[in-house]
Amino acid sequence: MGSGTLRALYPGVYVLPGSKPCFERDVLAACLATGGVASHRCAAYLWKFRKFERPVVEILVAKGHAPKLNGVTVRRTGRMDVSEQTRLGW
Repeated sequence: MGSGTLRALYPGVYVLPGSKPCFERDVLAACLATGGVASHRCAAYLWKFRKFERPVVEILVAKGHAPKLNGVTVRRTGRMDVSEQTRLGW
């Protein structure tokens, strides 16, 4: 086990020491760090579309709203209307 201190994954997003990386965790962390949502290939993979079998962390944010994150493709849009159901993946 680690020292018990949290590790920063992205600005403002932390993980427990010893936690195993996984695609879903990385997508959620990127969304939390930017206020964005999973999009494009990433969303297709999460919805289990067969053509998209290789995970890519790709998020959509309001224009000018996201820091650069290692390993994350950030797409920007001028306007973003997101429902709570979209955020929860319903």
